[in-house]
Amino acid sequence: MALIDRAALYQIVWSKPMIHASAELGVSGTGLKKICLKHEIPLPPQGWWAKLAAGHQLAKPQLPPATDEQLNQIRIRGQQHLSRFGRTSKPQTPRAEVDVPLAKPSDLPVWVEKTEIALRARKPDHQGLIHLSRKSWPRVSIGPCSIDRSILFLVGFDEAIAKQGWVLEPSDEGLRVLIGGEPVGFKIEDRLTRRPHEPTPDELAEQARRRRYQHSFLSDQPWPKYDYAASGDLAFVVIGNVNDGLRRKWGDTKRQRLEQALPSIIQSFCDHAAAQIAKRQYWADQKRRWAEADALRRAKAEQARLDQKRMEFAGEIDSALAQVAMLNRVIQHIEEQPEGCTEVRGYLTWCRARRDALFQKFDPHGLAERLQGDEFAVRAF
Repeated sequence: MALIDRAALYQIVWSKPMIHASAELGVSGTGLKKICLKHEIPLPPQGWWAKLAAGHQLAKPQLPPATDEQLNQIRIRGQQHLSRFGRTSKPQTPRAEVDVPLAKPSDLPVWVEKTEIALRARKPDHQGLIHLSRKSWPRVSIGPCSIDRSILFLVGFDEAIAKQGWVLEPSDEGLRVLIGGEPVGFKIEDRLTRRPHEPTPDELAEQARRRRYQHSFLSDQPWPKYDYAASGDLAFVVIGNVNDGLRRKWGDTKRQRLEQALPSIIQSFCDHAAAQIAKRQYWADQKRRWAEADALRRAKAEQARLDQKRMEFAGEIDSALAQVAMLNRVIQHIEEQPEGCTEVRGYLTWCRARRDALFQKFDPHGLAERLQGDEFAVRAF
């Protein structure tokens, strides 16, 4: 957690784009925007940095006084390498930066050489892309015009991960980078461009045929609305956690090429590996807490069942004692009367036998025998 002055945060957000300012403070761009709005800090409007880059002279607004004195001190609960699963393990720092070579070396790494052979042997699909996704190859979706450039990038990438002491391992989703035993996937892709489809003579003839026969279940436009093709702009994607606040994609922009982003990509592998460890630990802790809560719930349910059994037995004893008291009163009443007929004496004998049976059932020996069951064992929960 960082403590920063409101004026200092104002200077930060007006000195660099939001994506860079948020990365410096260790929060997401959306999170930084919410912080600024909460603390009444004006933000650069959309297009501000593009206009500055184009040479426009722009004046930034003054920082207005805060409506509340407490807004002048800002606590930012975020640092680098935090995810929604909690603080990750301490990330590694790349040992050395490596540049992408300008020319293809004579001896390519084995996996890069195999990748190049596979790319040149395959034919593009309907979108003009060549796809690789086997265990011994990286995941690739590029156009034929991007093969040479992709191979050069993979050579620089191989040298970079070798300097970190990382290795590559095959998987069902293509090659992955092993960072201290933690696998992180990646892929290279070519961005697609689209343009309106121009119908061919055969497609126009099919359209005329459909209109002539008026097939209600078929569209009268038998061609796609757009044609897609490889643009030649490369992008590198780290296949890590989703929604963890870490950057996952780099590509060609107006300001830089993908090759210039290689140091940032290498750092991201450290961050994603640490985030995956934190995620796994988070779910392990969650499962442990769920198991403890379930065990407690089961123990409470069992205790309630035993209490119900014990209360039922207490009710049975109370009912028996009430019957004994009633039988005593009946016996006393009959004995106080003059000697009656045979039926009266027989009933008196039954009352005494019934009373004695109840006494025997709940005397110390009878109670001990009844309380041998497991439901009467005293436990602490």
